[in-house]
Amino acid sequence: FEEGDIMKSETLQQVLPGDYLICLHGCNELSPHVISAAIERRAGYAVMPCCLREKMLGLSTHSSNCNWGIMDDTARYALQVGYLAGKFQCAKVVAISHWITNRFLIIIGDIII
Repeated sequence: FEEGDIMKSETLQQVLPGDYLICLHGCNELSPHVISAAIERRAGYAVMPCCLREKMLGLSTHSSNCNWGIMDDTARYALQVGYLAGKFQCAKVVAISHWITNRFLIIIGDIII
């Protein structure tokens, strides 16, 4: 087990095929960064996204004319995580209890060797 700053290139250089990257509560760009880094290095990953800023992934969850109603935070989070998982063709999305955290979804990618 090693802990490091995945945003630093020297940390990414240490990731080898068959390794497994874990990211808990990765805010905004961190979650897709970890997933793409794992895929590029043929490593597995488990990523629990936290904040996913509106339109960060190119997906809007707000009505432009506000006539569609307001999407609650849980639905917005689930939609954004699902979109992120689909974008990277992840293996599965799983959940922990929402009583532990309101950011309860985990995107899992298999190791590709």
